[in-house]
Amino acid sequence: MIAPVASAAPCPAGAARPRRADIQVLRGVAVLAVLLFHAGLLPAGYLGVDLFFALSGFLMTRIIAAGIEAGDFRLGAFYARRAARLLPAALVTLAVTTALAPFLLTPTAYSAFRADLFGALTFSANIVLWLQTDYFAAAAETKPLLHTWSLAVEEQFYLIWPLALMLLPRRVWPAAVVAGIAASLALATALGEGLVNMPMSQKRMEAAAFFLLPSRAFELLIGAGAALALGRWGPLALPRPLAMLLGGGILALLFVPLGGPHPGLAALAICLLTALACVSPGAIAPPRLALRPLARIGDWSYSIYLVHWPLIAYANAAFLGETPLWVRVSLIAAAVPLGALQWRLVEEPLRHGWRFRPGLWGVRLAGATVGCAVFGAAVIAPLERSYPQRPAPNVGLARVCDQRGARFVDLEACRTRTRPRVALLGDSYAMQWANALAADEARFGGLVQITKSGCAPTVTLAPPDGAAPPDARECAAFMTDAAARIGASAHIEVVVLSSSWSRSMRAAGAAAEPEAEGDDAQHIAHTIAGVVDTLKLAGKRVLLLAPAPSTGRDVASCNARAQGGVPLLAAAAECTISLSDASRRDGPVHSALLNVAEASEIPVLWPAEGLCRGDLCRTKLGEVTLYADRSHLTVDGALTVARSLQLAERLAPADTGLSSPKGR
Repeated sequence: MIAPVASAAPCPAGAARPRRADIQVLRGVAVLAVLLFHAGLLPAGYLGVDLFFALSGFLMTRIIAAGIEAGDFRLGAFYARRAARLLPAALVTLAVTTALAPFLLTPTAYSAFRADLFGALTFSANIVLWLQTDYFAAAAETKPLLHTWSLAVEEQFYLIWPLALMLLPRRVWPAAVVAGIAASLALATALGEGLVNMPMSQKRMEAAAFFLLPSRAFELLIGAGAALALGRWGPLALPRPLAMLLGGGILALLFVPLGGPHPGLAALAICLLTALACVSPGAIAPPRLALRPLARIGDWSYSIYLVHWPLIAYANAAFLGETPLWVRVSLIAAAVPLGALQWRLVEEPLRHGWRFRPGLWGVRLAGATVGCAVFGAAVIAPLERSYPQRPAPNVGLARVCDQRGARFVDLEACRTRTRPRVALLGDSYAMQWANALAADEARFGGLVQITKSGCAPTVTLAPPDGAAPPDARECAAFMTDAAARIGASAHIEVVVLSSSWSRSMRAAGAAAEPEAEGDDAQHIAHTIAGVVDTLKLAGKRVLLLAPAPSTGRDVASCNARAQGGVPLLAAAAECTISLSDASRRDGPVHSALLNVAEASEIPVLWPAEGLCRGDLCRTKLGEVTLYADRSHLTVDGALTVARSLQLAERLAPADTGLSSPKGR
């Protein structure tokens, strides 16, 4: 997002710069697109942020370039003006958000909130959020300061860009912009498409492309290029039909997702169209269209953006990620007048005050920043110590056992013995069983954990390169390598396959939605049968372990909120799971597992038998929490279920008994 700034129309240095109505209209469109996206009403509304980046690059570069050309640009004054425009509204929002946090967040969320608050105060939120990127990280939709990543990207850009323009000769400015766009876009594409070999998972590379400045800089630089072009060649007069196509193109991109990694083609397209609008004053919003309401919302856009997301995030947390549409729409509607109020009471008064006493405002802003940080720490730290914590992610024997990359690495930390007899293969739903099995590993001769988050164990139906998402290709390569290593092992005799299994559709590169549950089940069964057949041909005994019952509700947060006295607004007050609802949700997976078990004559075990009584599935046992999130079990939960199912005993002798999932 960009703070309210003067327009970039040419004018004498130091003179007031009137705002361009069409730029303000674009700002209004951008912030409304983001709001509607977060309300679930605009499929590609997230591109509003990309639109803002291009506008920001245009407006700021016009100001910087005009000052350098006039000889009166001062770097310190530029940074001070940026701080004066950005910090007041940001600090008010951060202070209110932090004050509400003790009453609306679960205790465990405070550690992440502290890091997010630090990132927001130091304009490093994008880096903080990228470092938190993890399969088991707190759901993004419940992080109240998630949206500050975009402010961080902008301010990091403006720490570098004015210096670059000051140091480079003016004649090479256009070449520098083109080179920067090309390099940044190439990096974003390489990270998003998995075209680089880096010591991190594909998911983390995609997160780097999304959050970090180097892969986002092309969007701001496209706007910067438009500013330099306008300054060199003057405004472009578009014929009315082309102007209408320009405005229609921007709107179409917001309504029709283009797919693929982000930032990608859609971000490039909307930035280029925005740049064209910037060099064509009045093309998309001539005065006769009377778009004053949109322009007014553009004036308020920075504050609207700041206040809207904490409202949505707190609601998502209270509703366990199932916030009703009417609530989201109501909160989005409330964000507009709240943003307007903050603009009127905070942004406008401080902007005018800055003109007369910049030194005083600098002291006040610095003091407010420190005060907000101290206030946040004072509120959060005691609560972290006094409230019960949400269970830690259950990653198995060690964190490193959640493998990275496209090849299996045999790590000592992921084995209970040098020559284990049993291999646990799968995704995070396999990880959850590792400690439970390790507790009784003497019964079956040792365990090796071979797991990778988000990767269903499948080695067949992998499409050619380019026909599946990069992370799906990475998963297929990892599982193929792991199955080959297991098959070649002389000491591994038994393989436990566990997964959410529905993810196997993505791992296999399914391009279309199935037309019926039967199609879904058949597809999943094929992917499971592929890895089962591969392992059986290698002489291994295979056992299938179904996922625990889940309905998509975050029952771990439900229990944490109930135990900590934090408001819970979910439809069902009890933090339990209905087995019938879970069976309907996972029907295709259950059918697929039964089909494979019968066809391949291998056993399948159902965690529901250890969790459910009648239609009610427990998520707590006394004070012991059984679920770590929506569907993963805690260490205690997995141990409880494993012993109830006599899993360790089943791994020692051959077991070919078949059973039906409880409740089906």
